Amino acid sequence: MKSNNYQLIEKRKPNKEDWKNSPFEKPPNFKVTLSVVKINGLPVTWTDLKYKVIIGKKENRTKQIWLEIKTTYFQKPKLNFIIK
Repeated sequence: MKSNNYQLIEKRKPNKEDWKNSPFEKPPNFKVTLSVVKINGLPVTWTDLKYKVIIGKKENRTKQIWLEIKTTYFQKPKLNFIIK
């Protein structure tokens, strides 16, 4: 996949080292909330945040793109990109 002459090298979930220089605040390992809904008997929160790291290469330069995906039930996901 190429876009703006960058070639996709890798896409993954952020690891421990990524979070040290992350443009986003690392979410807690456990989240406590009062608004929980059960779907098929499983507790589900209204809003969920997920993060991805995308690495692209152009000639001898690489760029790291962080993607925050905010999902709220009954709404379209919201995407927030930050290029490092």
